[in-house]
Amino acid sequence: VITLLGKDYEESQFGDEEFGFYTELKYACVSVTIPEYFKKADSIYITSNAYSAYDLDIKIGDSALETIKKCEKMYKPIENPHGMENDYIFGMYEIKENIAVVFSFDSYGNINSFEDIKDDTVVQKINIVYVDSVYGI
Repeated sequence: VITLLGKDYEESQFGDEEFGFYTELKYACVSVTIPEYFKKADSIYITSNAYSAYDLDIKIGDSALETIKKCEKMYKPIENPHGMENDYIFGMYEIKENIAVVFSFDSYGNINSFEDIKDDTVVQKINIVYVDSVYGI
């Protein structure tokens, strides 16, 4: 991570004995979470439009409608680990084996389906994670 993004970051630790400890590296536009047990980044959180998600060319502020349409054509949605068959996590797609991108379209968790998106809804958060972490593996 440091090789790619440099040394201009703030480092913090969080967690507990039950769920484990994590190190977070906060850059100006990206935060990276590294679990102590894993020793590798397990989450990359994009916080500005300076970076796009993976090679999708989707950034913070882009149209939510266009983002969902683009991802649904190109990638497999992630099944909800607590749902029934064919129940998927809205806005989450496997972009590479065991790597997923998660899009958030509001800060309050009120947009949970395609029907909740308005014409002016935009991507507000982008997180790139290991799929296994969604399933608690």
